[in-house]
Amino acid sequence: MRYDGKHNEQLNVNSIKMCFSATASFSAAALLIPTGAYCLYQSIQKNKKYAILGSVPLLFGIQQFSEGFVWTGMKMGSQTLTTIAAYSFLFFAFFLWPFWIGLSIYPITPPAYKNKRMIIKLFIIIGIILSIYYCIPLFAYYPNVDIILNKGSVCYKHAHCLGYKHVPFVDSMLFNEFLLAVYVLVTMGPALLSPDRRIRLFGWLLGGSLVLTGIFYHYAMYSVWCLFSALISSYIVSIIHLDAVKHKAA
Repeated sequence: MRYDGKHNEQLNVNSIKMCFSATASFSAAALLIPTGAYCLYQSIQKNKKYAILGSVPLLFGIQQFSEGFVWTGMKMGSQTLTTIAAYSFLFFAFFLWPFWIGLSIYPITPPAYKNKRMIIKLFIIIGIILSIYYCIPLFAYYPNVDIILNKGSVCYKHAHCLGYKHVPFVDSMLFNEFLLAVYVLVTMGPALLSPDRRIRLFGWLLGGSLVLTGIFYHYAMYSVWCLFSALISSYIVSIIHLDAVKHKAA
C-alpha cells in the first residue's frame, strides 16, 4: 500500500507475506506500555535520576502502538488513519530518539566521570540538531511522506530527507548515509559510554539489533530497528525493577 499525501495505490495487505504486522506492533505495545508505566513509576519513587531512562520502555510502547495503527489504516484503506499514525511513529523515530537516550544516560552518569559526561552532553546537542534537521521539513510538508509496504515491512520512504529532495548534496546517498551514522552514534553512543555495565549491555543489544536490521531489513530500517529496540528496552524494566527491590530490601 502506498500513500503519498495526494493519492494512494492500495495493495491487498492480506495477500502479502508479512515479516511484521499490526499484531506484532500491538503486542509489543501491550507488553511495554504497562511494564513501562511501572518502570517510570518505580524510577520516580526510588531514584528520580533514573526517571528519563525509566520512561524509555513506555515511550517505545506508545511508538509501537502508533505503528500498529499504520498497519490497521493500510489494511482498512484509510489514508487519514495511516498518515496520522505514521507521523506519530515518525515523531518518536526522528524527533525524540536522537537525543532522548543520551538525555536518559547523562543524569545517571556519576560526576566523577567528567569526560564521559562531557561526551554524552555533546551527543545530546548533536541529537537535538539532528532532530530539528529531520522534523522541521517533515512536519512542514505534512502529509507528503511516502508510506509503502516493502517485502512485508512498513517503509517510510524519503521521510528522513523530505523537503531536501532538490537540494544538491543534501539529497545525496552519501550524505544520508552519513546522517544515518550520526543517528546511530547519538542513540547508541551514550549507552556504550555508561560506567554501568548493564546500561552498556543495553547499548550493545541496540548495536546487535542494528546489524541484524541492516543485513536483513535495510529497506525498512527505521521501522524494523525501532521494533527491535522497543523489545530490547524491556531490559530497562528489569534494571529498574531489580534496583527497586534492592532499595526496598535496604
